[in-house]
Amino acid sequence: MKQPKVLGFIVVILILFNSCNISWFSRSELASISLTLNFLQDSRGFEAIIPASSQARLLHPETTTVSVRVERSGAVISEQSYDRPAGSATMSIEVVDIPVSDIAAELFVACLNEGGILLASGTATMMIATSGSQVLTITLAPSPDAGTTLDIGALSGYNQNSTLTASAGVSNLYKISISDELAEYVISLGLTDGNALFFDAAGKPVPVIAGSPEKWSVVNFGGGSPAYIIFTAPAATSASATLELAKAVYVSSSGSGSGTRSSPLAGASLNTSYSSFTAPVRFLLNSGINYPGKFSLLNQLSIYGGFSSDFATRDIAANVTTFSGLLTGTSDQIFQITSVPSVALDGITISPNANYLDTVAVNYASVRALNSGFRVSACTVYPPWPELAFNSGTASGNIFSAVSISGQSPGRSIIMSKNRLVNRSITWNLGANGGGSTASMNLISIASSTADILISGNIIDGSWDNDYSSAGNYASQTSSGIYISFAQPWIIGNTLASSACTTGASSFFAFDAIRGMGPNNGYVLNNFIFALKEYQATLAETNLFTWQGVPIVWICSNTII
Repeated sequence: MKQPKVLGFIVVILILFNSCNISWFSRSELASISLTLNFLQDSRGFEAIIPASSQARLLHPETTTVSVRVERSGAVISEQSYDRPAGSATMSIEVVDIPVSDIAAELFVACLNEGGILLASGTATMMIATSGSQVLTITLAPSPDAGTTLDIGALSGYNQNSTLTASAGVSNLYKISISDELAEYVISLGLTDGNALFFDAAGKPVPVIAGSPEKWSVVNFGGGSPAYIIFTAPAATSASATLELAKAVYVSSSGSGSGTRSSPLAGASLNTSYSSFTAPVRFLLNSGINYPGKFSLLNQLSIYGGFSSDFATRDIAANVTTFSGLLTGTSDQIFQITSVPSVALDGITISPNANYLDTVAVNYASVRALNSGFRVSACTVYPPWPELAFNSGTASGNIFSAVSISGQSPGRSIIMSKNRLVNRSITWNLGANGGGSTASMNLISIASSTADILISGNIIDGSWDNDYSSAGNYASQTSSGIYISFAQPWIIGNTLASSACTTGASSFFAFDAIRGMGPNNGYVLNNFIFALKEYQATLAETNLFTWQGVPIVWICSNTII
């Protein structure tokens, strides 16, 4: 009577068995995967970045981990994490305890940085239907955050128009490659709201060079060895920058070499060796005064001063780099810029002297630009020294300028930013034959130009003049911080101190912070304008603003004392 009960129990078990998925037994069987990973760090550069900061650097392999997730039908059946061996381009791991099944499994492999940001990833589909170890190789592709390659090609043919971009609060990594010889090159992002960090081919941070409004550095690369830039936008807005590259040529006041960091060019002969280089070039100068003029500046051959003797650091105030020269003839200058689309003077001091022809009018400038686009930043510029200019004869129409601008280069702007332009307390010595002489002293002179001209953040110091002219000569002088004639510059955020003079002679003096002598005299915004002292000339005209014809287009939010 007991046997039917036993058979009934067996029937129940068989019914239950047939009603269940057979994998109920197979889930107790586990398999593993011998997984080999390949990282494409060489083809696309380093895999990602740490968010930009003063300590940011490209992520090396030793700072990353690898995560492996196994799914079936969208459900996670295994998830494991592994440290990545230091410096490895490949990695072998054992993914264990994976339940076997007749349903295909999907593997998701991710290389993560220490902050959990995805650097590179790969996927694979495979059957894991039996226990034991199975072999699989996956090549991980860098994620979009891993960098964008900009292959410049030959530097001499580079048009300098590659654009770097980043969305608000985002850091993007760019890999820069050029085919020129392995050497030191300047990487510049110009004027941008974004932040820039620079790295060499090994991922080592390269300091951003101070003392200039642009963001730039010197990096050793070329000939297949890349350089890297991390470009970061502010948190609240997107940013972009124009990438510029130039060969770094080093110049020392005591140099005698070829222009490398270890063998710099001679400063004393820079004015003759300058034109032998092929653009684009940036000449990097250490401190000294052995940099004689004169120069005809060429397109994309820019001059940057303020470096230490070993070129390891740049400090414009501590490492003063001075260009001097003797101006002669009736028209002369230290730097001549003629029909040049793009050139820069940055972090130098320009201090010319002159020989004067008393009976013939002279037109002297420290920097003279004609039909050119250029930038003068972080420089100290003195006008030519006109002492004894009218000692022995009459000379009408003399012009002395720190920077003289006329004409334009189509589509090219003119920028003068964060400079010091200083009148050097000139002595006007009018002898017995100097009656009728005239002179105009302009720290910035702009004439007949429709270019986009920005004059921003400069200190324009008219200083103090002394006149020792003989009574009755009736010579005249005008002195302007900014002189404008048939031009329309933007004059923003400058400090302008007008000139002053003391004399007992009967000569006439007119001192202006800004003088406009034709239509369209520009926009004057947010400047601090003041007179140094009451003028003590016998005949004097004191104006902070003077214009003839159409007045200055817009004077707004200036502080005038």
